[in-house]
Amino acid sequence: MLRTPRLIRPDHVAPHRHTERVRFGDTDAAGIVYYANYLRWFEAGRAELMRAHGLPYHELVERGAYLPVVESWCRYVASARYDDEIEVQSWVHELHHATLLVAHQIVHVERDQLLAEGAARLGCVTPSGRPTRLPARLTQALRDQSLGR
Repeated sequence: MLRTPRLIRPDHVAPHRHTERVRFGDTDAAGIVYYANYLRWFEAGRAELMRAHGLPYHELVERGAYLPVVESWCRYVASARYDDEIEVQSWVHELHHATLLVAHQIVHVERDQLLAEGAARLGCVTPSGRPTRLPARLTQALRDQSLGR
């Protein structure tokens, strides 16, 4: 059995919160959210987390820093359905010289119920694909968030 690590958010870290409404196209024939869409919502949460810290992805790309996902996982707890309002909670769980791990929880807003949790590890690479350090501005902004500043 595959086991995913539990990513416990420290009490001093406030997650970035981003809401979405489940669209009909996000669901399968039974009206339940298709499993891969949780990973799309994780990505939206990461993008909004970075934007909230003044670093939208397009600015990183313009500076020659790409952040491809090199590892991801998701643990499904309960199903979301068409028209549910969900909240994606995202925070920096680990920050290293060339990688970061962003953790996520997806919560049903009305029921305040955990639907899924997981993470994505991103590596920093140059436009040619060579590993490189995370930009200092990104590291500082995310370190401040991960330390709850």
